[in-house]
Amino acid sequence: MLKLKHDNPVLWNRQYGGAVQVLDTGNDKVFAFRRHREGNVVQVVVNVSNAAQRYTLPGAPAQTLGAWHYVIGKQPR
Repeated sequence: MLKLKHDNPVLWNRQYGGAVQVLDTGNDKVFAFRRHREGNVVQVVVNVSNAAQRYTLPGAPAQTLGAWHYVIGKQPR
């Protein structure tokens, strides 16, 4: 994960990183956000509970994420 942050300016700190957009998952136990900058996009989805959770992101079909699991998606420039 540190390599992803180091190699991807969208994840850098403060004004050097990308803008944060919190995403609606339809489930208060699943937190999701997207950061974007100069055509680079990283999206993170985290299940913050000890049980599998179903969630839906805008424009995507419903998915299930295992207990305490996360998904990190990256779109290169």
